[in-house]
Formats: sequence, C-alpha cells, structure tokens
Amino acid sequence: MAISMRILGVPKAIAFLDTKKRGIADGITDGTINAADNLKAEVKASINGERAEPRSVKTGNFLNSINIMTSKDSASVVSEVPYAKFLEYGTSRGIKERRHFRNSMSRNRNKIIDDVAQSVKTNI
Repeated sequence: MAISMRILGVPKAIAFLDTKKRGIADGITDGTINAADNLKAEVKASINGERAEPRSVKTGNFLNSINIMTSKDSASVVSEVPYAKFLEYGTSRGIKERRHFRNSMSRNRNKIIDDVAQSVKTNI
C-alpha cells in the first residue's frame, strides 16, 4: 500500500517568500541609514549645546566633522578629528567627559529600533 500527495503552489510560495526576503533586507538597509542620519543630527545637537551635555563648539571643527560610515547592514556615526575621543571620554588633565555620542545613542535607542522596524514593515 502506498499513499502519495501533491502540494500545489510551491513555486508561487517560494517566489512570494523570496520577495518578502528582499523587502526585509531592503527595509533593514533603509532603516539603518535613516536611523544613522537621525542619530547624526542628535549628536550634532548635543555638541552644539542643544541637549543635556556641555556645549563643545568653539571653532566648529568638531561639529562639522560628524559623519556617517555605512556598510552593508550597519552604520556608524563618527568624528574624524583626533581630539573627539578626549571630548567624549575626558582626560586625566582636566577635560571633563561630555558623552555626546553615548548619551545621544542612549536617548535614541528605542527610536532607532522603531525606525528600522517601521522601515522593514514598509518594505514588505
């Protein structure tokens, strides 16, 4: 005795799932870049004295150095001035930490997650 079955619609189901997979990947990429842009603006607002941290603008070099570096599925908000780490973490010689990057990230953590999730939902 043998029992056989045939499942209908497998090629259509595979195509449907493949489309959703691409939408999810695109949503993650778009959401990550959008969240990084928003975080960049928050870090700049912090440096400019618009948030709880002490203002760090004298010449504008630090403020103007804030950029985004992206890769396939990640983004970083960075500063390329050599003294950025001293402003962020402080020094033993009297520069107090200002935490522009860490506090901005902490304040916006949930918004970043929500932005990426919303972007994924929009793309699928």
